[in-house]
Amino acid sequence: LRAALTTFTTPFTVRVVNAGGVELPVEAVEALYAAAVQAMVNSLQHADEPGLSTRRELRIRGVRAGGCVIEIADNGRGFAVDRVPPERLGLRVSIEERMINAGGMALIESRLGHGTTVTVAWPQGAGGGA
Repeated sequence: LRAALTTFTTPFTVRVVNAGGVELPVEAVEALYAAAVQAMVNSLQHADEPGLSTRRELRIRGVRAGGCVIEIADNGRGFAVDRVPPERLGLRVSIEERMINAGGMALIESRLGHGTTVTVAWPQGAGGGA
């Protein structure tokens, strides 16, 4: 993910906690990576409000030796999750379905004017209550 961040012109603050020694199956790593990159791209494409500065964070947390939770958050414009048209596939297919198909989960939380947080986790229960 750090390598992917170098391709963006807008910075993300990166926080990594308890990631040492975490081992995941290749399918889980691929799903987490692809879903997280899609969430970062979505933030870059949709979060900015004209005249305001948007802060973005990428938080990665290891969960025991075999789990991972990644959060992509911004304080941008936000949106109504239930109003995203079905033909917009970035959230549903590239994030939610990808994580479910790999045995993980995705949670998208957003509020107009307050930003968005996308949480992807593997395995499904690694995100705690999410």
